[in-house]
Amino acid sequence: MKKFYFILLAAAAIMIVLVFSNMFDKQDQAIYVAKNGDDQNAGTKSKPFRTLKKAASEAIAGTTVHIREGKYNEKLVVKHSGTKSEPITFKSYNNEKVVLSGIDLKDAEGDTSLVTINSKNYVTISGLIIQDLSTDLADETVMGIYVAGSSNHITLENNNVQRIETNADDGNGHGIAIYGNDPMKDINILNNTIEDLKLGSSESLVLNGNIDGFKVENNTVRRSDNIGIDLIGYEGVSNDKRMDYVRNGVVKNNQVYEISSYGNPSYGEDYSAGGIYVDGGKNITIEKNTIYKSDIGIEATSEHAKKYADNKQYYL
Repeated sequence: MKKFYFILLAAAAIMIVLVFSNMFDKQDQAIYVAKNGDDQNAGTKSKPFRTLKKAASEAIAGTTVHIREGKYNEKLVVKHSGTKSEPITFKSYNNEKVVLSGIDLKDAEGDTSLVTINSKNYVTISGLIIQDLSTDLADETVMGIYVAGSSNHITLENNNVQRIETNADDGNGHGIAIYGNDPMKDINILNNTIEDLKLGSSESLVLNGNIDGFKVENNTVRRSDNIGIDLIGYEGVSNDKRMDYVRNGVVKNNQVYEISSYGNPSYGEDYSAGGIYVDGGKNITIEKNTIYKSDIGIEATSEHAKKYADNKQYYL
């Protein structure tokens, strides 16, 4: 009997060790990046990595990447997905001033963004300053943050996106762009500042394509030469043409001001930029936003024949 008792005690002890081991493993999934780091380091607080590229390659589910103060002249491309219980987060460490700058990036055709999330899930980008990306090419679209593919459960919060510029006559640029090429859901854009943008034919903050379920709340969008917040359908973004529209979302408590297309090379002397624009979106609530010093306050329509912006609700 005593032998059996001791076997039970031993088994219980092993279980306790395994439980605590798993707890510590989860708590220990932190990566640090610093300007004085080295990508040959372990990525710990005392021995941080040097580049965002290295941190992104190592950031698997359950990881928080703490980025220390400084200017990083590089892109952040998220490489892995998190899970509901173990998301991935990239954030500034203790609210230190972390700048991602595109100042050294050269013009290139196609899409160019400082932060890219493509077909990844359960990812948060928090507390970063994203700035100074420009192009002179009409066939290059520049973006501060770009979320594409079939990304789900994405949160962009407390970031400052500024000075994203196209200088081409027929160019395109976005501060934050969410493009649902395949089904997307649970997209959260919260407490960001998006400012001082030259957008060409595009928008400051845009959700476009197959996106079902989103929140755009408590953001400041200001001093841009085209649309402030845009919710779009029927532009051929989605691979499923039947679901090529943004739907089932809330736009709430945003401050949008100094939005005007006048002087934008794509519009000349037209005053045609809306603060908030629903272009073919459906089932969208627009509530308690403040819009001023803009060409148009809130507008809703569809720019595509026999397609409609349906079931919108507006609350002051």
